[in-house]
Amino acid sequence: IPTYIKLANPSLQTEVNQGATVHGISDLWIESGGKDLGAYEYPTIFPSFLAGENTVSINAGVFYNGSTSERRIHPALDPFKTTLNFIQEDTILIEPVFKYKSSVNFLYIEDFENSNNFSNVDRAVQTDVANISGKAGVITLNTGENFKAAETINSLQITEGQRVILEFGLKTSNYGGFGFKSVSNSANTIQMGSFAPYDNWTTSYFELTSFINQVKEGEYQFYIEVERGDLSGESKTYIDNFKIIQF
Repeated sequence: IPTYIKLANPSLQTEVNQGATVHGISDLWIESGGKDLGAYEYPTIFPSFLAGENTVSINAGVFYNGSTSERRIHPALDPFKTTLNFIQEDTILIEPVFKYKSSVNFLYIEDFENSNNFSNVDRAVQTDVANISGKAGVITLNTGENFKAAETINSLQITEGQRVILEFGLKTSNYGGFGFKSVSNSANTIQMGSFAPYDNWTTSYFELTSFINQVKEGEYQFYIEVERGDLSGESKTYIDNFKIIQF
C-alpha cells in the first residue's frame, strides 16, 4: 500500500554575497534508504512504498548547457534532506529548500542593483514590470537598430583547475547569442548558446570548465549579442543575476 509523495515549489536559499534566490530548477531527483525513487518535474504526485519514519534526499535538477534534453543534478547545490513519517494511503507534501555547497566560491556576481559592468547595457528602473528581482540589465534595440553587442567592461578573473559554472537569467524579445572570450586573444572564444524571443524569465546553467582549462588565460570577458528579428520599433533583452561560481 503506497504512501503518495507530492513534490512542489522548490526554492533556493542564499547567504550574503551569493546573489538572488532566483533559480531555474526544472526537476527533482529523490531517493530514500539508498533506493532511487525517480526524477520528476514538479508539481507532481507519485506513489512510493515508504511507511513509517524515513529520511529522503532530494537533488535539484536543471537543464544543463541550455539544452532541455540534457537534464542533470546541479552539482553546486547540496541535496535537501528531511525525515518524515510516511502513512500509507496518505499524501505527504515536500517542498525542498536548496543551498549552495560550502565549497562553492562566487567568483563574480552582477545583479544590477547598485552597479553595471556591461557595455551597451542599461540598468532597468526599479518599477519596470519586466524585472524579476530588484533591478535588471537591459539591452535596447531602438527603431532602426538591428544589432547590438554587449560585453563585460572589467575582465572576469577565472583560474583553471576546478569546475566553473555560469548562471544567469534572460528574458528577451530578440534573437541572439552569448559566450566567453580571452582578454589577451579574442581568437580564444566560445559561443555557449543562442536564444530566440521568449516572454518568461529563464535561468540557465552553462559549464565553463573545459574552456577555462584549455585556454588557461586567467582573464575573460562575457559577451552577449542581440538581433532584431521580425519586430519593428523598440525591442529589449533583459539579463539578471549573472553569477560565475567555482568549486
